[in-house]
Amino acid sequence: MGLIDETRDHDAGDLNDIVLPLMNVNRKIVNGLQNPYENQQVQFWMSSASDKNTYCYDKAIEMLELSIINSNKAFIFGCDYRVPMQCGLLPKDFLNEIKTSQTFSESSFAKEYMSRFVGSSNEAWFDYEKFLTHRQLINPETHEIIREGVESFYILSVDVARLGCQTVCTVLKVFPKDGAWHCNLVNIYIIGKNENDKVFDRQVLELKRLIERFNPKEVIIDINGLGVAFADYMIKETFDPERNIFLPAYGFFNRDEYKNIQPRNCLKILYGMKASGQINSDMHSALYAKIYSGCVNFLISEQEAKTKLMATKVGQRMKPEQRIARLMPHELTSILINEIMNLKIKPTGVSNQIAVEQINKRMLKDKFSALEMGIYRMTELENERNSKRRNRGLGEKRKLTFFKTGGGKR
Repeated sequence: MGLIDETRDHDAGDLNDIVLPLMNVNRKIVNGLQNPYENQQVQFWMSSASDKNTYCYDKAIEMLELSIINSNKAFIFGCDYRVPMQCGLLPKDFLNEIKTSQTFSESSFAKEYMSRFVGSSNEAWFDYEKFLTHRQLINPETHEIIREGVESFYILSVDVARLGCQTVCTVLKVFPKDGAWHCNLVNIYIIGKNENDKVFDRQVLELKRLIERFNPKEVIIDINGLGVAFADYMIKETFDPERNIFLPAYGFFNRDEYKNIQPRNCLKILYGMKASGQINSDMHSALYAKIYSGCVNFLISEQEAKTKLMATKVGQRMKPEQRIARLMPHELTSILINEIMNLKIKPTGVSNQIAVEQINKRMLKDKFSALEMGIYRMTELENERNSKRRNRGLGEKRKLTFFKTGGGKR
């Protein structure tokens, strides 16, 4: 029997290679025999919560799965600050001082007192607190909302997957202000949630329905690998059996290989993305720059959104499935941020080129990929507009410099 306390503070290699092998031999009773009714290799794992991309988190998930599969073999439980406070072990005044302290981080409070695993690591590329600062959006958007007098448009960006991963569509609402452009990540959609809907004709149907609802300026699609097959369906009409109508074909405006095979009169809003080492590096740079400059806002956490929702009569009257659908964009945003916090810089051997890799290989990064494609394209559009304005300004200066007011020869 062994007790491993504060798992989050131990090295995974030391636990697996040194500590656990000490329990290889079964315990014997006085006569040298083994008691058949005694449990062997009993392990107790105790810990405060940690970051999600750690061995501690993986072990907690492993125990949770085992407790479901074989409840006679394992169990798991946890509690937050309310239990020791109710039992008089934790003074309420002390807890309030910590919660209101400017020097105690929100992520630390979540781990130490709320028993919540968070998406941060010392190796992480991003600062977790940066995302918390910019989780300001209360309501997700499910269709186009354009306010009078405010210039804005939508960009949909799609990371395509078929097996193992998910096809993800992020919805960016862009505000092209003078200088730096800003955007809100107003929704995230998983396209093809079950096996029947993962085939590309069904995925394309879902995406075209989103295009119909948001009327985006552009739709960015990853056309590497599997994305080529996805693109082939996008340039054809798609039958919608629920409404008994055909949804239109859409065309690529930046890929020459589609010019002769897509319908000539189709709406050309598709931007085909074929990533290379340099383009990936540029996408990473664009995402990093926009987030750290405060130009990207995210939806508030699902816990905060649920509290706000349940404080309204509309939220209280919602059916459970309606409430789940309403809160899903907030939950997917949290998963997206955890994916980003699971990334660290990877050496490339090429100067001025950035590459990233997952800290925890079990965690996917499809939502991150979809987001950074949209941010990258927004940055391109921003640079194009700013460049045109600068060139227009230079042209006006030239006119003023070389304008002749008349007069004869000197």
